[in-house]
Amino acid sequence: MKKEDITLKETIERVKGLFEVTDFKNKEEGKSFFTEKEDGTTTFFFDKRQYTRHEVIAKLIEFFDNVFITDGQCRIDSITLLWTQVHLEHVGDKTKK
Repeated sequence: MKKEDITLKETIERVKGLFEVTDFKNKEEGKSFFTEKEDGTTTFFFDKRQYTRHEVIAKLIEFFDNVFITDGQCRIDSITLLWTQVHLEHVGDKTKK
């Protein structure tokens, strides 16, 4: 099956919809949140009281089975005690290989 090509911006919005997250300014104790940088990078901090690392990875694997980010990548950080950190970031146009 061919994957749907989507932009980094579209990916970020869809991942926000997959999880119960708020922006950093509205974060709550025990809840997951995200931050956005001016360079287009969005980092999700999945609170382990809300989502286990395995739950986050499983949802992302299912999501990325069907889509391909044309201008970015998804990167999961090393293990931390409080959060699973996921970065959606720009890496250039991968379609010009």
